[in-house]
Amino acid sequence: MKRIVVLLLSVVVVGSAFSGGQTGGVEKPEEIVYWTHDFAPIVETVNTLIPEYEAANPGIKIEYINFPWTEFETALATFLATGEGPDIFGSGDRMTANWVKAGLIAPVEYKLLGYNSLKDMEADFTPGSLRTVSVKGVPYGPHIEHNTEALYINTAHYKEVGLNPDTDYPKSWNDLAKVAKKLAIVDSGGNFTREGFDFNYTGDTDCVYFVIPILAQFGASVFNSDNSECLLNSSGAVKAFKMMQSLVYDSKVGTPKAGSFDPYFAQQDFIEEQTSMMLGMNWVEPTLEGKPIADHYKVVPVPQLEGGVKSTFAYSWYWAVNANSQKQDDGWRLIDFLSSNQLLWYKNSRFIQPRHPQWMDTPEANAAKTPYFDLFVEAMEYAKTAIYITNYTDYYQAIWRAFQAVMYDNADVEKTLNTAKSEIDAAIATWK
Repeated sequence: MKRIVVLLLSVVVVGSAFSGGQTGGVEKPEEIVYWTHDFAPIVETVNTLIPEYEAANPGIKIEYINFPWTEFETALATFLATGEGPDIFGSGDRMTANWVKAGLIAPVEYKLLGYNSLKDMEADFTPGSLRTVSVKGVPYGPHIEHNTEALYINTAHYKEVGLNPDTDYPKSWNDLAKVAKKLAIVDSGGNFTREGFDFNYTGDTDCVYFVIPILAQFGASVFNSDNSECLLNSSGAVKAFKMMQSLVYDSKVGTPKAGSFDPYFAQQDFIEEQTSMMLGMNWVEPTLEGKPIADHYKVVPVPQLEGGVKSTFAYSWYWAVNANSQKQDDGWRLIDFLSSNQLLWYKNSRFIQPRHPQWMDTPEANAAKTPYFDLFVEAMEYAKTAIYITNYTDYYQAIWRAFQAVMYDNADVEKTLNTAKSEIDAAIATWK
């Protein structure tokens, strides 16, 4: 019922989004329709900024709708494909190639963001950050969030087993295996009552977020340089998957058969202190506030392969403009405003927005920073990203199937990755 109500409301809004500005000779405010998913800190921040923008621009009215996360991208794709939908919206970076190929989003109008040239725009973002919102060097919007991955640890659990969380946290995957085994608690029946560490088993997207940097640490990747062949069965990839498998079946740090499978709240087990360590992004921090865990957690860098390629993961959501909107200029002006309030976004959500990076060194920002701000910013320099292709779901799902087979079923890694390679190579043949 909730989905139906949301979609019906969207239809009403779409009608106003593409209608004229006058009715019966009475001039109405220009209405800009803006959609996002319903992550609470995003909704809070947008609802704070909209009245401020409308007050400064009395000829503008913003119609803001937030969708349940599990329905947002489907609703967005459905409406955009009909030539309708919102004027501006939040988009995940993995969708950009699809939007661009279908002609559904507009390239950045850098002059409406206050820049004289694309080069000027690039200079106003942290180095390399625009790659997550670009296709073939063309950016499609500034970041709502630019997230990097780290390791969250429960400091109380560390102290409970005689470990110092400031010095004994794992720097390598070998370290993690040893530390997590100490942290894990197993009952007399062999069941985990507390996992020392666990990956998020919540779907293909979360899986790709940690598999890609682990592959990179082992010198492996999903594709060759032009994405014309899958390399998921390379020797490095085999070693990476065997390392992940060994955490469960050799070191026994945890099990994929325990814990939460809620795709909306993957960090629930850590919050409930059923898992002592987990991988998570910077936006996880505000979800811990107000919970018992809030006073005894610490964030440290992602463990690395000893002697390997230093890697973590980065992904973005960004503001995009509907290519079919008749209000694109107004949309870009609104985006310029929304993306120029970095401190408010950080305070509410821990999003570290790379636009106007000088904001990070202001007295106000320094007062608001958590102890882990610099860790997440530094990770941007060595973070890997997903491969931005139109058929990303083909390889996301193949990696997820392989990961499930290896981790849930203790399947043979070489055979499993050979199968995944065959699946992805077959999919590549259909992309051309």
